[in-house]
Amino acid sequence: MSEIKEQIIESKPLREQVADIVRGMILRGEIKAGEQISERTIGQMLHVSTTPVKEAFRSLQAEGLIYTRPRRGSFVSEISIDNMLEIAFMRSALEGVAAYYAAKNATDSQLVEMSRILDVVYPLLSRKDEKSLEEIQQYNVSFHSIIRQTCNNNYLVHQIETLRTIDHSFRKAARMKYIEEPIPAHQEHKEILDAISSHNSSLSEKLMVSHIRRVALFVADCAKKIQ
Repeated sequence: MSEIKEQIIESKPLREQVADIVRGMILRGEIKAGEQISERTIGQMLHVSTTPVKEAFRSLQAEGLIYTRPRRGSFVSEISIDNMLEIAFMRSALEGVAAYYAAKNATDSQLVEMSRILDVVYPLLSRKDEKSLEEIQQYNVSFHSIIRQTCNNNYLVHQIETLRTIDHSFRKAARMKYIEEPIPAHQEHKEILDAISSHNSSLSEKLMVSHIRRVALFVADCAKKIQ
């Protein structure tokens, strides 16, 4: 296990900070699949008691990142393509709920900003260079982020961000750069924005779920091809 570089801060609950740090180490491959992970060791490395570490481990176990063997301790789970697809489908359900409430709560300024993002992305779609694709990705992240914030539910946003972190780290660990199809994604974003602008909550939710699941299936298929 490598040295922990992150620092504990006072403005966030210890259990969440510990979970964030250990999650990051797992997803970056600093703690390998199948490797035993000790509450005492993590506590010593972070200079915290085992209580927040135990709570963090429970959260990571619920996420499927670690598992416990009776009388043997905790171990890092194997993260497979199928696991990541399951996570993406869970995220699609939560993002759908966020879109549902965004259609009820979105302000004019938020709708204008989402529309602006799509306008900026449009001319980039015809370019195939890596820089343009990375820009599209960043704008897409911003588009989804506005929708999440518009739903006005911090707990929901936190759950989605946790699943997004796992999904993004998986792609990074698999050395997968931007492989989403930008033109279909852009069209789907336009349809989602139209539904939100029309305050059609049910349609907004349906389109968001469909969008994220389609992208997840595409990413999983690409990942299988490069294995």
